[in-house]
Amino acid sequence: MSESQKDPAVQGYCHPRFEGTRKAFIDNFAERGELGACAALYLDGKPVVDLWGGSFDREGLHPWPKTGAAHTQSAIKALYALAIHTLVDRGELSLDKPVASYWKGFEQAGKETITVRQLVSHHAGLVYLDHAARGSGKDMAAVKKAFELQAPEWPPGTQGAYHSATIVPLFTIFVREATGRNIADVLREAVCKPLGLEIYPSARAEELADAAPLQVDMSQPTMRAVLDEKTNLGRAWRFMDPPPMVATTPPKVGNNYATARAFARLSAALANGGELDGVRIASEAAVAEMSKLQWDQVCGLTGRQMRMAEGFFMTSKDAYLGPERSTFGGVGAGGVLFFADPVRKLGFGYLPNLGYPASDLGPRCRALVDAAYAALA
Repeated sequence: MSESQKDPAVQGYCHPRFEGTRKAFIDNFAERGELGACAALYLDGKPVVDLWGGSFDREGLHPWPKTGAAHTQSAIKALYALAIHTLVDRGELSLDKPVASYWKGFEQAGKETITVRQLVSHHAGLVYLDHAARGSGKDMAAVKKAFELQAPEWPPGTQGAYHSATIVPLFTIFVREATGRNIADVLREAVCKPLGLEIYPSARAEELADAAPLQVDMSQPTMRAVLDEKTNLGRAWRFMDPPPMVATTPPKVGNNYATARAFARLSAALANGGELDGVRIASEAAVAEMSKLQWDQVCGLTGRQMRMAEGFFMTSKDAYLGPERSTFGGVGAGGVLFFADPVRKLGFGYLPNLGYPASDLGPRCRALVDAAYAALA
């Protein structure tokens, strides 16, 4: 155990009602191997928890600062889905139109009927990119062509599957083809800037000063599967070689970072129908639409039981977002989590720099979620 884990120097604010959340956060360091992390909660549109502690590094030389941000991992997928929903909300896109009506060439190989809704909802069957060369993931022209040639793994709309490796490039190319815009810019302008969020999609150099290096535990089942091409995840991630989440990396321009308070503030807005502190990022109708359950079944890629809304996870055994079945949010490997609970008006955010080695969100995340709901009982 590093010195930072023995003495995590937890700082920040916690409303007395949520003292159990602070204790769970401290216990994550003392008992569950946390290295560095931040956690935050909003209730009824107000901040009630904003905590940070531990270290950016395994040696404990760089304590986590108040402004410390962490890699969003796959939670960026839900944020990009939100960006698409803001475009739909403004009338620039339609969920029920075929993707091919916006993206010329997409209609090949049996994809002509795939709708934007199916794409956003991980219901398109495009979990693999077999026509892309190994390691070609940063060549967006090659990736675009490979998607155009790729056939769905099953008839679209018949099998839900988390598009683990493919959804970010799919969203990126789709938005570029449909609007001529960069999806990260859409997210920044429609969501992050209006709410004043410390969320940095495709981060710029000046935003990395207080970003935590990603520390990777290669015993994590997902990481091992991603590196093994005999597995579904290995086949899915083959075109990204090496996959971005399997190596310890310093903060890099173009990666995605956020703070827990930003995740919680965003979630609070979504829990309140798209508005917070007089700032509206989406209409109530749009929030109701994006949080509709689209499928509840064993994922065709991972074999895990999942519940998926229109780009957002909903609470399930492997993606536990609390006891309310209507919660929705984004998850990332090792325990990254944000979610909105529209019933309890709760917004939750948690980002560690060292993920827990579990196939689900892990016990650190579960402890924080359970403590938050215990305070509401």
